[in-house]
Amino acid sequence: MFLRNYWYVAGYDHEVSRNPLRRIILGEPIVLYRLQDGTPVALEDRCAHRHLPLSMGKLVGDALQCHYHGLRYDRTGDPAQANPDTIPDYHWFDDPAWGAKGEYLHVKSNWQLIVDNLLDLTHLAFVHGTTIGNSALVDQANVKVTRTQDSVTVTRWIIDAPPPPTFVKAGKFSGNVDRWQIINFAPPAYLRLDVGATPTGTGAPQGKRVGGIGMRNLNAITPETESTSHYFWGQAHNFDVGNPRTTEMIMEQIRTAFHEDVAVFEAQQRNLQMIPNPPQADINADTGVIQARRILDRLYAEEQKSATANMAAAE
Repeated sequence: MFLRNYWYVAGYDHEVSRNPLRRIILGEPIVLYRLQDGTPVALEDRCAHRHLPLSMGKLVGDALQCHYHGLRYDRTGDPAQANPDTIPDYHWFDDPAWGAKGEYLHVKSNWQLIVDNLLDLTHLAFVHGTTIGNSALVDQANVKVTRTQDSVTVTRWIIDAPPPPTFVKAGKFSGNVDRWQIINFAPPAYLRLDVGATPTGTGAPQGKRVGGIGMRNLNAITPETESTSHYFWGQAHNFDVGNPRTTEMIMEQIRTAFHEDVAVFEAQQRNLQMIPNPPQADINADTGVIQARRILDRLYAEEQKSATANMAAAE
């Protein structure tokens, strides 16, 4: 299931250059490149003549020349439905008030398994015990789920509990903390996490975040196929900003956790390919996951209905 009339991340800015880049998105081959003035372009990665990927070709001025017979293509297309006002906000990557870095993972699993994972962070206690998780996430968490028509927010507070290893390294905490995880989901697969901790009793639950650390975990998942995904993620921090060693230390910790997650996604996918559509049990921690799935199912049904109506009108 793919939602098509939405923005998806195709690549980081540094990946798109004058060398054509092939990327599969929503099961379709896309070629990415830049014009001479730096403008990024995306085309179907297929020559209309004999179907060779255009990414095997080269740029001649601002035209992409096919490697097979030399046919040239420009960027002419229909941008009518591409509304830049609906691009999700990920300003933390270049906000001077934050230190931040992003990375890419190719994941051999369906994109919705990744969305599910990020909406239910109780798994941190079991999968990420050496970095960002500990038992307090299960034993002491107070969780609230709110939903609008097209978004879900999961808010979790862990009060007066030991910080996990990554937080000890980043915040140099010596005692218990009040810790928050605020997860925002927007379709198709954008998840922005506000996470952090302050010394317990200093007022964080009331909005007074002092003497601790604040971070943003930024995720954009782009389906490659039904069973593989492009996972763009990053981490931003609002303390010791400008110190690349701090940024890299945090990234190293989160990178370790994310590779642990990838092992989970890919193992799930292997099982699902052997046992398609198995019965599934839900638990209380799945409330945010269920609400997001309902939004996605509704939006997909609406897109399919609209596509059917447009086809009927064209006939």
